[in-house]
Amino acid sequence: MRAENQQCPHAKWDRLKGYIRKLTQSYCLNRASWRQRRLGTLQSQRNAIIRQHKQQPYILNTLLRDVESELANLQRKLAEMSILRAVKTWIDNNERDVGYLQRTIEQRVSKQQFTNIIHPSTGVTCSSTSDKVEAVHHFYQDLYADEPIHHLP
Repeated sequence: MRAENQQCPHAKWDRLKGYIRKLTQSYCLNRASWRQRRLGTLQSQRNAIIRQHKQQPYILNTLLRDVESELANLQRKLAEMSILRAVKTWIDNNERDVGYLQRTIEQRVSKQQFTNIIHPSTGVTCSSTSDKVEAVHHFYQDLYADEPIHHLP
């Protein structure tokens, strides 16, 4: 008997899944490169038709109809795939709603800006930029000031 027949069903299934995964990835990569090449070819054809027949609008519209239709179809498919990729990334990162982006931006802005600072020695709320800088300077000066060391007897 062959070694394949002696393997357990789980090992066979895992090997088949790996083979199918590699085959699918290879197909998708080839298909993606074909789409990009085809997109370039169609755009070149469109430009050539426009250059050759720009003086004859009826012929231009007739010839462009098919090329632009295929071009639009291909661009629509590319856009749909980009949307699917974005949704997958969105779900993989556990984002549930659009409010996530707004909350993230607001948090970053609030971390970068000091809206209200209370002066550590006077207890007064600082409003001007110079007062805020002076309060922060005073806070860190006190924070890193030398303190005497108390030795236990």
